[in-house]
Amino acid sequence: MQVMDIINRAVMKSGVVSNFNPDEVPEDIQQRASDVLRNEIIVDLNCDRAVDVSEVVIPFTPKNGRINLSTTPLDYEHFIAGSVSETYDELRKKEHFVNAGMGIDAYFYPNIRQLLYQLGYATPGMPTTIGTRTDKWPTTQFGEYREIYVWTSDWKLVCISKPSSNSADVDDELLDWRYNVPFYPAYIDELYRASDGAPLKYLHHGEMVSSEFRGANLVYTLEDNITRMTIILNRVYGSAPVLVVLPVPVKVINSFQEPNPWEGEIIAPLKFRSFLINMLAWRMAYEYGIDTKNDMRVESTASYSNIIKNKVKREHPQDIERRIFHYLRRGHGSRTAPAAYGGGYYG
Repeated sequence: MQVMDIINRAVMKSGVVSNFNPDEVPEDIQQRASDVLRNEIIVDLNCDRAVDVSEVVIPFTPKNGRINLSTTPLDYEHFIAGSVSETYDELRKKEHFVNAGMGIDAYFYPNIRQLLYQLGYATPGMPTTIGTRTDKWPTTQFGEYREIYVWTSDWKLVCISKPSSNSADVDDELLDWRYNVPFYPAYIDELYRASDGAPLKYLHHGEMVSSEFRGANLVYTLEDNITRMTIILNRVYGSAPVLVVLPVPVKVINSFQEPNPWEGEIIAPLKFRSFLINMLAWRMAYEYGIDTKNDMRVESTASYSNIIKNKVKREHPQDIERRIFHYLRRGHGSRTAPAAYGGGYYG
């Protein structure tokens, strides 16, 4: 969904602009509507836990009891082409190429070259080169070629615009290790130990240091900062990998080909289209004092209700006997001290 398409339909529907011709929508209205859409409506939507967008499961390994979830800033210096099915290890696989007649003795990334061809950024050429760049290759406003990055299936941010290497060593020259999640997480749905699927229980910071949970194993808390979200585990948990279930937020990305900074593309399921249009129409009608504001509010409420009903999570009947069996098993702790018991999920 394009930002300008949502804006033009919203201002037409609200009556702020009577003509639907996009060329006749004043730029000041477009700019104001884009600001409301990006910084208010979408932000509020991502914080609404009653709304399901989509979910992903990402594996992480804690270090010193912490996992930092960090994503790229809006002014990230490289172009991100999206997600691919390949893993990081598959993309950094190297092959040796020798052509004595041309004086070539180098190592190249065959899977990266193939990926560039599949995505349409280049056409085949010599094994140690990208080939011929197509018009799809992103450039800066000065016509210079930009570095292209992708998110792999194991959630690594990897450069795919480097076709060759001078060394056979497996290294991290392609990996941008600063970031490990493709979006800023609004919250965490669930957390599991990767080895056996045991769930980790969320606690407040005060509970984590209390006598009841200080020595507990499968507990965690969260620390939310401006640039990252941190999962904090008890030190007794160790460094066992965890699986983090994250909701995918609605996101707006900008392209360098767009002439105005308030344009862009909304990354969200199509079910949000009607809600974004109606909600923005109500906000614009309210700000500009148009009589349609009450009607737009009714329509935005109806669109929100449709989103709530269209849930990603499907509720299913529970196997009560199996759940009783698992809870009884968790109670079989091992006696570790005269007045304390170990075992179970929470210590």
